[in-house]
Amino acid sequence: MDKIRYRLVYNRQNTLNRQGTTLVQVETYLNQRKIYLKTNVYLKPECWSREGVQVINHPQSNELNAMLYEYILYLQGIELGYWKRGIPATLSLLKDAVKKKSAVNVSFSIFAKSAIDNSDKKQSTKDNLHSTLAVLHDFCSGLDFKDLTYTFFRNFEQYLREKGNAVNTIYLYFI
Repeated sequence: MDKIRYRLVYNRQNTLNRQGTTLVQVETYLNQRKIYLKTNVYLKPECWSREGVQVINHPQSNELNAMLYEYILYLQGIELGYWKRGIPATLSLLKDAVKKKSAVNVSFSIFAKSAIDNSDKKQSTKDNLHSTLAVLHDFCSGLDFKDLTYTFFRNFEQYLREKGNAVNTIYLYFI
């Protein structure tokens, strides 16, 4: 997997807004492609050092520099989250994650709970799905997507049998 490169870019379009400031962006580069992510930091030209690629001559220059570099660390954290899950990080995945402001390492339980709550199913169906999720949580808390294998479901079925559930009850957890 290739690593995404990050760089701060000031006044990429060579234009100033009405206040005489322009945007600082993060340039992300991977496989000869670039995307630019906004930082929502606007500065006057005299407050930016092109050589040092940082904020200078500004009352909050230290804080702004820290904020800009923390944003790059946040982007790298998203990239590493994909890497940990075995997903090759792409610029489009990074852009989507930033737009949605969603956590990269979403566990199965959190994802399932969100999907159930946001579905357009009847409340009784949602209640049944929540109870299934609770039983799954009792069986294995901290469940991740990579844990969902055939062996896991066989072990889950055995767990339900040991609890004394009937065949039809066990079947309800699998539909």
